[in-house]
Amino acid sequence: MRCHLISPAIAFRRANDGRSRIYPNPNLFSVWRLPILTEPLRRSTFLFLSSIATIVAAGLVAYSNTFQVPFLFDDIPRILDETAIRQLWPPTVAMRNTNRPFAHYTFAINYAVNGYHVWGYHAINLGIHLAASLVLFGIVRRTLQSNASMDRRFAIWAAFVISILWALHPLNTQAVTYIVQRLESLMGLAYLTTLYCFIRSQQSRIGWLWSVLSILACGFGMGCKEVMVTAPIVVLWYDRAYVAKSWQEIFSKRSPYYFGLTLTWGILAWSMLHHSEDYNNGSLINVPGLTSWTYLLSQSSVIVHYLGLAFWPSGQCVYHAWPVARSVADVWPQLPFVTLILAASLWGIFRYPKVSFLGCSFFLILAPTSSIVPIKDLVFEHRMYLPLSIVITSVVMGAYQLLSRLPFKPRLKNQVGLSIALLIAFLLGVTTWERNKVYQSEVSVWTDAVAKSPRNTTVWIGLGGIYSKMNRFDEARECFLNALEIEPDNSKANSNYAGMLIDLREYDLARHYLDRALSLDPKDADAISNMGHLLFDTGNYEKAVLYYQAATHNDPNNEELQSSLVASLIQDGRLDEAISLCEEQVQLRPDSARAHADLGASLAGIGRVAEAIDHCETAIQLDNQLARAHVTLAMLIVERNLDDAILHMEFACSLETNSVEYHRLLANLLSESRPRDAIQYYQKALALSPDDVDLLLRTGMIWDACGEPAKGLPFLERVTELLPNWAEAKQALESIRQSVHRGTRRLPN
Repeated sequence: MRCHLISPAIAFRRANDGRSRIYPNPNLFSVWRLPILTEPLRRSTFLFLSSIATIVAAGLVAYSNTFQVPFLFDDIPRILDETAIRQLWPPTVAMRNTNRPFAHYTFAINYAVNGYHVWGYHAINLGIHLAASLVLFGIVRRTLQSNASMDRRFAIWAAFVISILWALHPLNTQAVTYIVQRLESLMGLAYLTTLYCFIRSQQSRIGWLWSVLSILACGFGMGCKEVMVTAPIVVLWYDRAYVAKSWQEIFSKRSPYYFGLTLTWGILAWSMLHHSEDYNNGSLINVPGLTSWTYLLSQSSVIVHYLGLAFWPSGQCVYHAWPVARSVADVWPQLPFVTLILAASLWGIFRYPKVSFLGCSFFLILAPTSSIVPIKDLVFEHRMYLPLSIVITSVVMGAYQLLSRLPFKPRLKNQVGLSIALLIAFLLGVTTWERNKVYQSEVSVWTDAVAKSPRNTTVWIGLGGIYSKMNRFDEARECFLNALEIEPDNSKANSNYAGMLIDLREYDLARHYLDRALSLDPKDADAISNMGHLLFDTGNYEKAVLYYQAATHNDPNNEELQSSLVASLIQDGRLDEAISLCEEQVQLRPDSARAHADLGASLAGIGRVAEAIDHCETAIQLDNQLARAHVTLAMLIVERNLDDAILHMEFACSLETNSVEYHRLLANLLSESRPRDAIQYYQKALALSPDDVDLLLRTGMIWDACGEPAKGLPFLERVTELLPNWAEAKQALESIRQSVHRGTRRLPN
């Protein structure tokens, strides 16, 4: 409520009884402008504050089980493996590897504040979502209050219901709980803030400041996600529907403002050109098997699916295998329905502009992802983050209109309407809580997706990949074979299955599936890198270099591939090339632990031990969890400090529990000074590679060295079974048999 200077001749009308109150001491109020809170205003202020508090509290409760959800899927390359976000200043460093630079810079802020503690990232995500909910509350409240006939308290109630339903809707979980989808929610916050600040600019004495803030919010959103491109159009549409009486009024009064909004498109253009690899790699525009027409047809069924989830959020899935529509017949039930809604929204521009704003805004916000621009993934639930608010607003206002026509007392109708809304909000909150449980691990996410989309090749591949990482190879094999049964000619299914077979050292079978994958798709990045792994493991280092070079060319920011390339160059004796490549990587990424560790290994190969040790120690300082740095350092210092070398190797084995080579190296180090300790590491290595003849031979010999030749006998017998012509193994076996026969026992070293 606007207040005025008090003077002896001025009175304030009481809102509750129509009487005037004259203040007898005008000098007391002659300087300050004080708000006079009438009883209705006090009630509406209390309602306003309690609504905000309830929205925040409900959101915190609904998402309280997300703070320990781990980094998932794209979180790993975009956050955990992205070294650029580890440097907060200058900002250009953290923004260099993305076409959504402003949103990604928030990950750098997260890392600067609390490193990789996952709860901090979830706290920011939830804070963004709650802030967006409150901005939506402000937009709805102020829009309704701009209608002179609208009751202030009803405006607050309506805004509260719309905002809390949106805040608690489970369809938003993907944009909130899945950390990297902060890009969507942050863009949504910027989008809503742009509109909110515009509304305030028309209601405030400092409208110019609110206009500037609106332009700044719009510019920020342009650097978060491409969907923001429609924000200036939606604001203009809102202006014409709710504020201006004509187009002439808009351009005569607010041309500078809209000129500022259009300039923000330049930020979007810069963001897209700044890092265009994501567009060029087949995820946008140039997508095999998709044209603008087939994508547009397919999106009619996708939009119906989105609307279905908005009204009945059951069957949510992290990844939908959505079929591509090739003709109108493929989307006959959905296409007329969507076309009718769009046509009604466009027709309403002339008859019911305020209502049509909602329908047209829904289609405008979805247009970048659900129109004629082909995107590899036809469906993703986070794309409904902002459009969902429009659906909820339309439903709530429509329900109000319907309820107001019922022949009951206004007080009863209000109570019934609010009770239904709160019940729905409660049910949505419970559903959101349950949906967030799915994100507790990658296994649970993919398992849920498999249950809901059992004919989806991608989810079987995803689940198989996770099982493979966990060494649950039997389950992984079943998943990959299911994927191949559904789609035998899927190159990803073939290449990922081959990757697991390489881990199992089933090289011949792996080669079969890799050849098939590359014949299906010669550019399959997984198949190319896996072929490099296969050739490296089988000792063909020269060809491995070629495949690793092709893989790193396709994915230059993949440090693991860079390390594999360096290792293959070292094994092929091309140390100068390895050192040159590593020095280039260190120069590009001075804070990369992998780059320093690789350079240390390369320098060690030409005898520059002191420099190699320095780089390995730097790598460990940058990332103490990098096992290869500990292993390389251990091998470099073993001659001068065996105990420290063993400590580094033990730590590396604790980090990489499934590495045969690390356990072998540690057992070799322990074999002279602590042979009994060495036995356990040989046995761990054998559990991973039971037919490794070197491990079998060493295990048998060390049992003999410990004075228990009978325990070593089975290992040497297995060696001779595998290699019956190996003379050294036969001699060792005969020696141990004689020791067992004589019953002699040698003391351990």
